[in-house]
Amino acid sequence: MKRLKFILGLVAGTAVLSMMGCDLAVRNPYSNDIVGGVTEDTNNPGYFDLSIANFKGDVYNTDKTAIDAAKAYTVYDEITQAPVKWDNPLNGEDLEGATIIYEIYNYGDVNALGNLWGFYSTDGKFYMTPSMYLGYNATGGYFDANLINYGPGTHKIDSQTWVKIAVVLTGTGYAVYADGNELYNTSTLVSPNVAIEPADFNYEYVLDYLSGAEFFVIGSGNWWTVEANSYIKGIKLISKALDKDALENLFDGEIEDAPEPEINEPQKVNKLSDYYELAYDAKFTKSIGGETAIDAYTYQSNITLDSNPQIWWESPLYGMKAEDLSEGITIQADVYGDDIDNVNGFDALLTFYNNSQVIPLNVLSIMEGGAVHINSDAMGGFFDNVTSLKKNEWVTVSLVFKNDGSVEFYQDNSKVNGGNQDTLLIGNPATPVDKNYEKITEYFTETARHIAIGVGFADFWKAGFIDLDSGIKNIRIYTKAISVGED
Repeated sequence: MKRLKFILGLVAGTAVLSMMGCDLAVRNPYSNDIVGGVTEDTNNPGYFDLSIANFKGDVYNTDKTAIDAAKAYTVYDEITQAPVKWDNPLNGEDLEGATIIYEIYNYGDVNALGNLWGFYSTDGKFYMTPSMYLGYNATGGYFDANLINYGPGTHKIDSQTWVKIAVVLTGTGYAVYADGNELYNTSTLVSPNVAIEPADFNYEYVLDYLSGAEFFVIGSGNWWTVEANSYIKGIKLISKALDKDALENLFDGEIEDAPEPEINEPQKVNKLSDYYELAYDAKFTKSIGGETAIDAYTYQSNITLDSNPQIWWESPLYGMKAEDLSEGITIQADVYGDDIDNVNGFDALLTFYNNSQVIPLNVLSIMEGGAVHINSDAMGGFFDNVTSLKKNEWVTVSLVFKNDGSVEFYQDNSKVNGGNQDTLLIGNPATPVDKNYEKITEYFTETARHIAIGVGFADFWKAGFIDLDSGIKNIRIYTKAISVGED
């Protein structure tokens, strides 16, 4: 599923529930009125309990005894007809933190995009799904936590049992707990388990959003009309971030910290007789088009190599002398578009760049679908080719830099659209690579230190939130301009 991010704004707050105090409102759950009862604990100001007594539905334990719970089913209209909603008790609060507590029972397929609960505002959305995907898309940017390619992330909870959840929000991030274990937090999630934009996202926006959101809802609240297949009970909103002591009291025991992320080392580069081969671990591969190849999907934007388990290499050309490249350069790979009707021509598949640049504009990318993009001051300009590959076929893509400064592009043995930078330009105005081979060699030897698969932040558009639909194998780098087709 492909989805463009919608940039809006969000805020997080503190509130927990206790069935003490004044019942604010309980009305028809299918009207446009507020339907949920909200009570504030008179002994703990800022702790709010969301009553579900009026819409608990047919929810039972295995022994058929009734449970005071609600079914979080999706309503396919707008929020005004949410089956279960409450006036947001955090609305108007000056929040420095917030905690959301509830119990969940996943009784069917765990849908990563299912509508479990959300805070609703016309300014955006903040929500959680049954797979423990936590999402925000509103003022200040967005983040998708514990989501991989619109499917469940690494950190899951058990199904067919009640699990107590706590989501703790502060001005510096979030942490999610399940039955006393910390599933993940802002610092332990790395790509592909998290996507965020901008890289220095300010979590104060989340707190601001929570203090401005009109409703809290279940069975609605995110961007998709997908069933949750979940029951929910014991919902508490707290207008502060619970500390470790309070959480240990909540879970009746010591909290186990979230596991540290696994960071991949660079993949191996093999020097063969006349070219370098970019090797890769089998764990990154699958059968694509009948061949074993890298399953190339996008690693999200603005995440650096030291926090991102992506497939990457140190470029064998970096640090070479100009004379080492006096015969030209060729970059070649076999690419398969397994869903070419849905490819995004602006998403990098194989990219040369330098990880030390926060937003590296000096990049060379073979794009998804077999197109090519160069945007590099070091090379003196840019060129683009936007011709996609044949569908469901392996195609050899070759990018040939000649020592006269010209650049040619091939798919299999045929030049594409004339095959050189004079015929591949797009843009207004187009600024061609100026055929200065000295600049080209300087780029590869002094700037482009790294090579990576699917690094959305490294291409010019930072299209890190679009899935790749391509496979890649046999990645080769020649220190000469080869005649395409030769071994």
